[in-house]
Amino acid sequence: MTPVKWCIHYEDGSTFSNNDGRFQDAPAFGVLAVVCDKDEMVLGGDLAGLVDYLVRVGIVKFGRMTDNQTYTCVMTPVRKDPYPGLGFERVINERCDYYWWMGELR
Repeated sequence: MTPVKWCIHYEDGSTFSNNDGRFQDAPAFGVLAVVCDKDEMVLGGDLAGLVDYLVRVGIVKFGRMTDNQTYTCVMTPVRKDPYPGLGFERVINERCDYYWWMGELR
């Protein structure tokens, strides 16, 4: 067994460390604390910081609430435009809190 360089502690009492797998493979929810070697640089943050990071990375875009008239004015032509010549089947994603570009994550 390799030395523990980091360990995540969960609200149910369970843990996940570098001996269990990669950091990105650990469960994402219910984290109470992350204990780590100072050279591992596991940092914490708040929701506003996460939003700030995601905006800077550029793969996440955030939805906007608006009035019905504005929504209809913008979305009516969007739904009618077939985007000819793009070479792919079109999908319209709307009414979401956030959107992410999966092409960046593959």
